[in-house]
This record gives sequence, C-alpha cells and structure tokens, in this order.
Amino acid sequence: MREGHNGLDGISAEQLCGYVSRVERVQEEIDGLNDDKKEIFGEAKSLGFDVPTIKKVIQRRRKDRQELNEEDQLLTLYEDIINRLLAAQKEVDPLA
Repeated sequence: MREGHNGLDGISAEQLCGYVSRVERVQEEIDGLNDDKKEIFGEAKSLGFDVPTIKKVIQRRRKDRQELNEEDQLLTLYEDIINRLLAAQKEVDPLA
C-alpha cells in the first residue's frame, strides 16, 4: 500500500469512511428505485400488460435509431436463415 493510504492515517481513514457511506446511501436509493420499478411493473401486469414486452420496449428506446435498425436487420436475417434451413430439412425428411 502507498504511504498515507494504509488505513492508519486519520485523513485517509476519514476519506475511506466517507466513500463507503456515500456508496451505501446511493445503494439504498437504487434499492428503493428498484422497488418502485417492481411496483410499476406489477401495476402494469395487473391491468393485463405483458411486462417482458414493456421491458423490451424500454430497452429498445434506450438505443439510437441506427443501432436499432442494424439489430432488427440482423434478427430478420438470422430468422430467415434458420427458417429456410428448417424448411429445407423438412423437404429432405418430412418427419423432421
């Protein structure tokens, strides 16, 4: 450890305690916000909304338009490839 940061220096110990306290306060706020988020999703679910779909909408809204378009194009491409492969396998083996 570096000199002055070994936990014995009064100022360093106070700084350390300050950092730990700040992080603990932030974590408590995060926990409270996560509880609020669970409650919101619970309300939505109780009204018949599909929570995983709402989460997906939120996730997609965070992305920029170009990133979202590229993701959608890749998803469509991969689905098309898989569907063609499965269709070809069924032509070869109708029981597959």
